[in-house]
Amino acid sequence: MEHVKKINSEIIDSSFVSTLKKFIKYDAYFDIDEILKKNWVCRITDSNEIFDEDAVALAQAMRSVGCENFFVMPIAFIIDSASHSIAEAYLFDSTEDGIIEFQRIGWEFLHFDTCLIFDKEISFLIIRTGSSGHVIYSGSQKFIDIACSANNWWWPYPPVPNKTDNV
Repeated sequence: MEHVKKINSEIIDSSFVSTLKKFIKYDAYFDIDEILKKNWVCRITDSNEIFDEDAVALAQAMRSVGCENFFVMPIAFIIDSASHSIAEAYLFDSTEDGIIEFQRIGWEFLHFDTCLIFDKEISFLIIRTGSSGHVIYSGSQKFIDIACSANNWWWPYPPVPNKTDNV
């Protein structure tokens, strides 16, 4: 596989970061109430890697919502956005290679930390955890169906209790 040329970072203004922040709680997980306001669904996987068939499926899902490029930003920048007037996000192509690229050597400051993957239209949001080993996808049902089509290791998020669980 050919390495994708790194695309320059882009400065994101504070109003856009504030919009992103609405969807993120202080524990670096989604605010489900905000996700539901967009009529989105969420799915979680037990791996924080997005390679091979998962990268292909995610690239297809991104293109299905008109996303040609996506951004990756450490969630800590979003949560702590009150202390910043601007933030830096890193732009990648919405291709299998672009998705794999930010997980390569040289991008450790992104992929070893919890980060948010998004597009400028906020047509989807993805939390990729650095250490706890999972990815949480949120978007339209169509986006989720395509993004999660590569395997069966997906669960609803937040977890739905079994009918036999004491709730």
